[in-house]
Amino acid sequence: ITRRLDDGGVIVQGVEFEVEWRVNLPPGVNPRWLIRRACPVRDEGGTVSGYLGLSIDITEQKLNEIHLQHYRDDLKGMVAEQTAQLVVANAEQQRLNRALRLLSDCNVTLAHARDEDQLLVDLCRLVVDSGGYLLGSVWFTQDDPQRSMRLVARYVSGTRPELAWDNIT
Repeated sequence: ITRRLDDGGVIVQGVEFEVEWRVNLPPGVNPRWLIRRACPVRDEGGTVSGYLGLSIDITEQKLNEIHLQHYRDDLKGMVAEQTAQLVVANAEQQRLNRALRLLSDCNVTLAHARDEDQLLVDLCRLVVDSGGYLLGSVWFTQDDPQRSMRLVARYVSGTRPELAWDNIT
């Protein structure tokens, strides 16, 4: 195909070019994609007298690229979903590891205990230090008409949280 063009100075510059475009066809007919590659044709004086080119139907390639992009997008979504699930599973694993470490530490403390009062304080300390809680406490119920409770041991983390009944979750 010999054709004269003036696409942004292509003729003036005398350079090879490649153009890709979509051809919209009548309703109900799938569009086609074409690519045109052309190089300048020069006369004996070196002046560009036209272009010699070739147009190629690249519809199948473009459809494959579109399908590939859909697969990539789907894969990105699956990776994001799996990553979120892994974050949740990791947090749960850390919580379980902390609980197992606390249980193990409590068993060791129980095995070495010599008096109940110190054991209860030590267990409260472990709840904070090994379990990651802000405080640990032990209360005994009282056999009285008010059904009261008596604090027998406690341990509070170094941050000394301010607690009120409306911010305990």
